[in-house]
Amino acid sequence: MRFRAFLALIIFVICSGQASAQSPVDLGSLSCSLAQARNFILVSKMDLDCTFIRIDGGKEKYQGRIQRVGVDLSIRKNFVVVWNVILSGNTKNPGSLAGEYAGVGADVSLIVGPGARVLVGGGDDAITLKPLSITGVRGTGASLGVESFVLSPAS
Repeated sequence: MRFRAFLALIIFVICSGQASAQSPVDLGSLSCSLAQARNFILVSKMDLDCTFIRIDGGKEKYQGRIQRVGVDLSIRKNFVVVWNVILSGNTKNPGSLAGEYAGVGADVSLIVGPGARVLVGGGDDAITLKPLSITGVRGTGASLGVESFVLSPAS
């Protein structure tokens, strides 16, 4: 119960701080899947292969890395996360999702389970991942921590 209240408070603070002179525009979705994970109980890193699918159907490939400081007692066999991508500025250039994001994340699984990420930031502070993402985890364990997410164009 306390975790839900904490998560709701964080979402409220993040959303209230994202006011802009322009109305946000939905650009599409960013889907990332696990390429490699390293867990060290208090620190974990996940390398991700990501695809941004624009509203117009165009696609861009990215590489991402989530680094977490907190408790991570997970053994992941599969991990997929999907964010809605919104534009709060004027930039719509290819590769403009690249940047650094930060927030909190949590996963719980017993064979299969849900997760959530609250992350803000992005390239030129004009593009933001919608605060709450949907995560699907296959594996066993639980994790909760402060996360950074770095997204760069795939090479």
